[in-house]
Amino acid sequence: MKFNSIVLLNLLFCCALCDEADNDERKLSVKLNPDCVNQTNICDFTFVHIEAESKNDTIHYIWDFTGFPSLLLARTDKNVTLKVDWDSFMKGSVNSLNFSSPPSYISSAVVHKIIVFDDPDDAANVNDESVKLVRSFDPRYFIWSRENLTQLEDQTVMMVMRSRVGENGTFAFKVSLNLRLFK
Repeated sequence: MKFNSIVLLNLLFCCALCDEADNDERKLSVKLNPDCVNQTNICDFTFVHIEAESKNDTIHYIWDFTGFPSLLLARTDKNVTLKVDWDSFMKGSVNSLNFSSPPSYISSAVVHKIIVFDDPDDAANVNDESVKLVRSFDPRYFIWSRENLTQLEDQTVMMVMRSRVGENGTFAFKVSLNLRLFK
C-alpha cells in the first residue's frame, strides 16, 4: 500500500498584537533574507520578514525555514529595524536576530512535529479508536523549497513552501496574511 499524503497547513495570522482601539491603516512590506549577502550560497534558504506598519507602530512577522519551520511575532515602535547577523544565525547562535529598539511584545511558534493520520470519522482526534495510519514527521530534516512568495498591493502577502517526504509524499506549508480581513 502506497502512502501518499499532501498536508496543507493553511495559516492565517492577523494583527493579534494590535490593541482593539488601534484602528490605524497598516501597510505590509515583505523581504526575503533581508540584507543577506550571498557568499558561497549562505543566503540559499527562506527567511521572510513581513512588516505591518501603522502610523504608531510596526508588527514584525518573521518566518524561518532553515530548520524547524518557525514564526516570530514582535510589536515595536515605528521605524524599528531588524538586524540579522547571518553568520551567527546559520550557526544557530543566540542573539543573531536583534531589533534596533526592544519590542513591546514578542511571541513565537515552532513546528516540531507534523502528524498525519487517516481520520474516517472526521473527528480531528488522533487518539480516537477509528484513526488509522498515524505517522509523524520531523520537519527539521525536510528540504523546503519556496514555491511562491507574493505581495499583492500593500495589504496581502502569500507564501507557499513545499517539501518532499519519502517516495510519494509532499507537505505544503501555506501562509497568508491579509489585513483587509480585519477591518
